Amino acid sequence: MSVSVSSFRPARAAVTVSAADMLDRRADAARAAVLDVADIDAAAPAPVVENWGDHLALWAAHQAERDGALPLERCVVDLATPELSGAQLIGVPEMAELGGITASTLRAYISRGNSEVPQPQALVGGRDQWARAVADDWVEARRRSYDGVRAVMSAGDRDQLSRGAAEVRDHFAADFQNTLWGRPDVRKRWVLRARNEDSVREIADALAWNVATSLDRVLPTHLLGSTIEGAVLHDFAEAIDLDRQVQARPRKPVREKGWLHLWVSRPVAAMLDWFIRHHPESAHHHIGEITREAHTRWEIPAEDTLYTLRQAVAMDGKLTQEDAESFFALLTPPEKND
Repeated sequence: MSVSVSSFRPARAAVTVSAADMLDRRADAARAAVLDVADIDAAAPAPVVENWGDHLALWAAHQAERDGALPLERCVVDLATPELSGAQLIGVPEMAELGGITASTLRAYISRGNSEVPQPQALVGGRDQWARAVADDWVEARRRSYDGVRAVMSAGDRDQLSRGAAEVRDHFAADFQNTLWGRPDVRKRWVLRARNEDSVREIADALAWNVATSLDRVLPTHLLGSTIEGAVLHDFAEAIDLDRQVQARPRKPVREKGWLHLWVSRPVAAMLDWFIRHHPESAHHHIGEITREAHTRWEIPAEDTLYTLRQAVAMDGKLTQEDAESFFALLTPPEKND
C-alpha cells in the first residue's frame, strides 16, 4: 500500500512516533552496518532489511555522538492516525455516495483534475482510497459550495430552481395557462386555420403584459424602495464623513457645509436607475424621502440631493437624458413667487 499526504489538514488523533519510541532493547547495533555512498547502486532494487531495529540502534548511537544533534525524542520516524487504518479507508463508490453523486461522476471529476476532490490517502490494489474523515470534510465543503447551497435551497424542485424562482415560475405557469386555455377568445386561436403571425403576436403581447404588470410580485416594490433609500443615505454619510476628515487636515480651509462632495456608488446608482425605469411612481416617493432625510440629518438642500442623484443615474444608468430630466423635474421644489 502506498500512502500520499494530500493536504495540510490536521489528522484527528494523530500520534507522532519518535526514534526513542522505536528503539528496541533487544536490538544490536553490531549487527548493522554503515554504507558508503559508493557502495549504493541507485538502479538496483531496494534491499529488504530484516533487522531494521538493529540499524536504528546503530543510527541512534552515531546520533548521540554528534554535537548539537536533536535528542531521539524529537527525531520523528513515523506518524500514526486511526483515520488511515484500513477500516477507515473508503473507495470511489462509498466516497461518491457520501457526496450525493454517482461513482461515474466522481471518476469524471478525478479524471478532469477537479481541485475540489481531495487527493486519495492511499492506493490499494491500484484503487484510490480516502480516509473517512477526509471524505466527511469534502462532503461538508460540497454542502457549503454554490452547488450545495443551490441544492439545499431548491428543496427538490423539478427544475432545481430556488424556492423564490419556483414560485415565480408557478405563478406565471398558472397565469399563462389561464390566458391560453381559460379564455375562450384565446383558446379558439389554437385552431389550425386561426394560427398566423398576427394571432401569435397578439398572444405573445398578452403574455408579456402579464409579466410586465407582475414586476412587484417578482421584486416587491416597497422592499426595494426602502433598500435603495437606505443605500443612498449610507453613501451620503460616507461622503460627508470623508469630506469632514479632509477639512480637518492642517492648512485646509474649512467650508461652511460638509456635503459639497456627495456621491452615490455605481451599484446603488444602477439600482436607482432600474427602479425609476420600472416603478417611476414608487421611485418618486422614495427619492422624496431621501431628499427629506438628507435635509433633516445634514441640512442638505433638496436641489443638491436631486442633482447628485440625477448625475449618478446619468453616469451609471440607462435612462435617456430626456427621461431623466423630465422625471427629476417633477421632484424639483417649485420656485417661490415673490
